Amino acid sequence: MKKKLLTLLTLGILAIGVCGCAAKPSTVEEYYTRSAYQAALDEQIADFEESYSSTYSDIGYELSGNTFTYTYTFAQQLEDVDSAKSQLDASLTDSSVADALSSLAEETGVTDTITIEYVYYNADGSEIFRKSFSN
Repeated sequence: MKKKLLTLLTLGILAIGVCGCAAKPSTVEEYYTRSAYQAALDEQIADFEESYSSTYSDIGYELSGNTFTYTYTFAQQLEDVDSAKSQLDASLTDSSVADALSSLAEETGVTDTITIEYVYYNADGSEIFRKSFSN
C-alpha cells in the first residue's frame, strides 16, 4: 500500500511539473504580465527612478511581444540635443547591452528573438534618441 501511495504521489508531482513546463511564456510580454514578475519589475524601475531623479523625471517601460522598451524622460530640457544623442549612442553599444539581452532571455525562458529598445525624451516630451538591440 505504501509503495502504491508513493507511486501515485510521484506521478502527481511529475504531472504538476509537466503542467508547469507547458505554462512557459511564449513572449517577454507574457512573462511580465504575470503579477509577481510585473510587481518585481515595477519595483526595480521605481528604485532606479528614485536613484536618478535628478537626471530623469520619468523612467518607464513598455512591453510588446518580445520587445522590451525602456523609456527615459530628462528632468531638465536639453538644449544641445545633438551632443546628447552622440553621448547616448556611444554609451549604448552591442557589448553593453549583450548581458541584458542574455539575462532577459534566461529569466523569461523565451527562445525567440528578443529586442531591447531604449528611448530618451527631452523634458518637453519630444523624442531625442532611440536605439534597439536584438539577440
